[in-house]
Amino acid sequence: MWGLLGNLVRSFLLLRDLFGYLIPGLVFVASVVYYIFPDHFANKSPLAIAKLASDAVRNWPILITLIIGAYVAGHCLVAIGYTLYDIVRFVRGRMKPLSDDEQKKKKEEAAAVRKDLLFYRYGYPDLFIERDRRATINILRIGLAVVLVIDGFVWPFPYGWITLGVGLLMVWNGWTGSKHVGDETVDALAAGKDLIAASKPFLARS
Repeated sequence: MWGLLGNLVRSFLLLRDLFGYLIPGLVFVASVVYYIFPDHFANKSPLAIAKLASDAVRNWPILITLIIGAYVAGHCLVAIGYTLYDIVRFVRGRMKPLSDDEQKKKKEEAAAVRKDLLFYRYGYPDLFIERDRRATINILRIGLAVVLVIDGFVWPFPYGWITLGVGLLMVWNGWTGSKHVGDETVDALAAGKDLIAASKPFLARS
């Protein structure tokens, strides 16, 4: 069991689900609860609110429902963020259309990168630790950015404006972060090819 848990953490699968999806989902659920039941939080100190949260967490059915709901909400939030980025890429592609040969070449290069990523990740997993860390953080940023933008249109002035501004800043940060993850992927693949050329043995764990 502990070996499986260690492998999940090592490959960032568990960390991606925890930080990339669950945390933004929890923030979203907390915002929804606060918006739907404002009277429960009005004129209450932070300690009183923390006690309410603590009492809810001790209730196992509520806790399980909260985790499942937050996890699903996190996936939806990140999906919204990536959809926005895809729309921007689509619009930019329409403004600067590629020829059929260029599109074919681009698809072939992307397929080759995906294939190499699977191969070298299996052979040299440690090379991709930094890449996976950046990818996990970027998913977290994108999910939180969408939550903050949504809250910006719901919360009253001036908190809504502040939240919206921070959310838009994080949307841009998520866009640039995706490029950094791509650069890290290219660097890790190049290092893997150098190790292959130097006849270094695979480091894959069984």
